[in-house]
Amino acid sequence: MKLAVLMDDIANINPKKDSSLAMMLEADRRGWEIYTFDTTDLFAEQDKILAHTSKTTVVDHPDNWFEKQPKQTIELSEFDAIFKAEKTVVVKPLDGMGGNDIFKLTDGDRNIDEVLDYLTHQGTRQILTQTFLSDIVKGDKRILLINGKPIDYALARMPAEGSFKGNLAAGATGIGQPLSDRDYYLCEQIGPTLKDKGLMFVGLDVIGDYITEINVTSPTCIRELDAQFNLNIAGVLFDAIEQQINTE
Repeated sequence: MKLAVLMDDIANINPKKDSSLAMMLEADRRGWEIYTFDTTDLFAEQDKILAHTSKTTVVDHPDNWFEKQPKQTIELSEFDAIFKAEKTVVVKPLDGMGGNDIFKLTDGDRNIDEVLDYLTHQGTRQILTQTFLSDIVKGDKRILLINGKPIDYALARMPAEGSFKGNLAAGATGIGQPLSDRDYYLCEQIGPTLKDKGLMFVGLDVIGDYITEINVTSPTCIRELDAQFNLNIAGVLFDAIEQQINTE
């Protein structure tokens, strides 16, 4: 068996407390091959997900707990298992909407297997797993971009009491607010690429400092932002459409 472990630099962990090391020690006892890498090692090429990984040997020693070989590039599909140490995650279908079939799972939950079997249709469909972001209490912001440029206001969808879902259809409340400096920065990073791909109208979902979704199929929240800030977002969109038609 081959195990890939996505983690911080193994040289900087506390071997007495680190859960990733405990899992790797067990994998080693079972004769598994172990490879470690971090997020900077991940990349995509020709529809394949690859990583620069280091084959890693681990021992239960307080001072010298690992030995790493030089990095090699491996397609992640070659691994039998991939571990990413997160205590709480959100799992959801790739094609869902409105907060349907979104679950928060925490390490130790008894229903993890049942939820994953349900979402993946017993392992026949892919799903999305994301780190749970505690900043959801400040809202799941919908930012609308037209031709790569953001509307200056976002709709922060505040989850209902006792919920973690920032979806209006799931009971969240939409509160308009100006974009933050961080919001503008995120839009600057992704906007040109969206425009180059011909995606004229896009909705970004942002929780805290992170983009969690890129919505390209008729993103919602136009009406709510129009009403709260006396905007005409559809007018801005059609101006862009007409401008593109007239320049072709």
